[in-house]
Amino acid sequence: MCEQLLAKRPFDFDALYLLGAIRHARGRLPEALNALARALKTNSRSPEVLFNHGMILANLKRLTESLASYDRAVSLKPDWAEAHCNRGRVLLDLERPEAALPCFEVALKLKPDFVDALNGQGSALVALGKPDEAVEALDQALRLQPTNAHALFNLGTALTRLGKHEEAIANYEKAIAINPRYTQAHANCGVVLRRLKRYGEALASCDRAVALDPANANAWITRGNVLYDMRKHHEALESYDRATAADPKHEGPWLDRGAVLERLIRLDEALASYDRALAINPDNVRAWANRGNTILLQGRIDEALACLDHALTLGPPSVNTLVKKGVALMDAGRPLEAHEYLERALALEPNSTGARFNKCLVDLLLGNLADGWCGYEARMEIREIPDHRSFLRPRWTGHEPLAGKTLFVHTEQGLGDNIQFVRYASLLGESTRVVLEAPRALARLVTGMKGIAQVVCQGDQLPDFDFYCPLASLPLAFGTTMETIPNTVPYLVADPNAVAAWRQRLAPLAGLRVGLVWAGNPGPTANTRAVDRRRSMALAQLNPLAGVPGVSFVSLQKGAAGAQVRSAPAGFVIHDWTDELRDLADTAALIEALDLVISVDTSVVHLAGALAKPAWMFNRFDSEWRWLLGRDDSPWYPTLRQFRQPCPGDWASPVARVAAELANLAEASARS
Repeated sequence: MCEQLLAKRPFDFDALYLLGAIRHARGRLPEALNALARALKTNSRSPEVLFNHGMILANLKRLTESLASYDRAVSLKPDWAEAHCNRGRVLLDLERPEAALPCFEVALKLKPDFVDALNGQGSALVALGKPDEAVEALDQALRLQPTNAHALFNLGTALTRLGKHEEAIANYEKAIAINPRYTQAHANCGVVLRRLKRYGEALASCDRAVALDPANANAWITRGNVLYDMRKHHEALESYDRATAADPKHEGPWLDRGAVLERLIRLDEALASYDRALAINPDNVRAWANRGNTILLQGRIDEALACLDHALTLGPPSVNTLVKKGVALMDAGRPLEAHEYLERALALEPNSTGARFNKCLVDLLLGNLADGWCGYEARMEIREIPDHRSFLRPRWTGHEPLAGKTLFVHTEQGLGDNIQFVRYASLLGESTRVVLEAPRALARLVTGMKGIAQVVCQGDQLPDFDFYCPLASLPLAFGTTMETIPNTVPYLVADPNAVAAWRQRLAPLAGLRVGLVWAGNPGPTANTRAVDRRRSMALAQLNPLAGVPGVSFVSLQKGAAGAQVRSAPAGFVIHDWTDELRDLADTAALIEALDLVISVDTSVVHLAGALAKPAWMFNRFDSEWRWLLGRDDSPWYPTLRQFRQPCPGDWASPVARVAAELANLAEASARS
């Protein structure tokens, strides 16, 4: 009927207004908008038409135009509570909660029991960081209308901000019971369940959300975050890809995508993702900080520092950026500056795991062991370090009496760490029964070690015990300082029969018998690989040693780098029996039959030191904490000498020094 009337009278205001309302009700939004626009040309001062015009524009996500319509509506009819409320909703969608809140307050003065305005007020207060006040408004809305799913959802969000996670979940579930197709309630439920580490339930919530709305980028992001926490990195990447496809202009999933690509050691792709985020928002601090971290993992330290410095210019420094800057300065061999940035991070967030852990590494490197050991406990909170253990028995901290008790000391971290700290387990055996868990590669060597009653291989069934302690927490339990490091060696002993057999086999080798290790284990993560690139070298870089007379070289190099023996530079003769070394007990016997071990920073250095065998270590410029600063010896291993890089990447200088020292040693040995 309206269309027939308009065919005769194209500018009939009432007919156009009615036609717009009918088309709006039927979901034909562009046509409804067209009818109302024509009505406004006839009468631009109708608050009702402007109100409906604003609603349709908001539904079409044309928020700025919608706001203009509501502005005109409330200026023409200032006492219209619904218009003020809808104007506030648009301002919330425009992420302007500070402007939205007064709109809801005006609406509530005009209509005190207006549920939609109370709901909007709650949303604005949550966005403004006032969840307590939000809860009051939303509780009032729900007293008036207990089945308002949107108010229940907003209350769940406010309670989440307050850390009341179980209550938040209960409200999301009530909202879902009222409206089972409430996509964002399913997604937010997943967010909270993830925080509670109930990953299976969180994933199920996210799956329901994306099934209901496959174009909901936030739901895909949450799903990706849950899978990331579950260490299902490839599946997480798929979810982030779905998020970027759903909303290519949303910077968030590009950032998350970069983080998971970094975990997958696809660093160039990670950088590309961060660059996409920065193309959307050039001032995104997290994108600049993460980009700097990825570049750091590629070994480009100066470029990484430049990215992090730029991030710090974009506003008040975040803990994340300060920690990453501290780590980059550590990698650059600038520990005092690193310490300053990590202190700043802790001033902002005293419980920051990343700041505490990285600061402790600097403290240990600087010889501040008391603070260092305390901070070192933060490793137990780092999910990338997979050695967190819990037991029904109490943990021993160094204060509990152990007389007549059994103490279980469990392994953690790498072989070098195990060798360095196992000395403490031996000392404990003087006052209690010690059960030591050891990696299989080390178990045979430490079996029978003084003070250790029983050795259990990692992964085997554990015996009963009264207390437990992580191996690397023993220095803290002992209150170790620089002056009290227990450095009596040897504390490991190789099998005498195996040593005798190796000495017989090495007898034909002329001169000094020197074991060589030139590379470490790259490890499974981008971080371990970055460290390994800095500490390892190629066998060819040791070629200056080949010209030293009176020396026979023996490979102690295991792993993929061991194959370099077959392509050693001409004239560099290296005898290789590493295929016969099944574990560290075999390696220890071979080391005992040598005169000297020369190695980069690997477990072999620790093994030689624990055996009291002379060892020369090539140390990278950004030394690991245990080797301290500015020393060519080690308080942990009296028979160890260090040959440090004078600048990052410079192996030629320490190799030349070692060649000269080796020549002097070989000459002195030949004279004796």
